[in-house]
Amino acid sequence: MLYNNSKDILNCCAINIPWLAGVQKEVLKDIAVMTGATVVDNEYVLKLEDVELKHFGTAKLINVDENFTNIVGGAYSQEALDKRIIEIKRQI
Repeated sequence: MLYNNSKDILNCCAINIPWLAGVQKEVLKDIAVMTGATVVDNEYVLKLEDVELKHFGTAKLINVDENFTNIVGGAYSQEALDKRIIEIKRQI
């Protein structure tokens, strides 16, 4: 990531998702839906060695500090968002 950022190849950042009763993967799914990205995890379909540029999401602006991550203008699809909402409602 440092190399990509320093050479303006890919603007990216890492965020730390705190361990909140095991909801880390759920937060990652939310971020992926809001940015049009794909979750990379051995538990899911996509593994790290199979990642391509098309799996990255985008947003107009992402503000990150030690406590918050704000995503503005994420490239989400309404269909994916609706599916995620239904998935969350089933868990409640």
